[in-house]
Amino acid sequence: MTEYALLLAAVALAGYGMTATAGYNFTDDAIMDVFAKVSALFQ
Repeated sequence: MTEYALLLAAVALAGYGMTATAGYNFTDDAIMDVFAKVSALFQ
C-alpha cells in the first residue's frame, strides 16, 4: 500500500509541476473567474 501512496503522490506532484510550467494554473483561473463574477454584480 505504501508503494501505491508514493506513486500517487509522485504523479500528483508531476501533474501540478507541469501545469505550473505550462503557463496555465487552474487555481488562479478559478479565483479570477469568481472575482470577475463578483465584480460584475457591483457594476
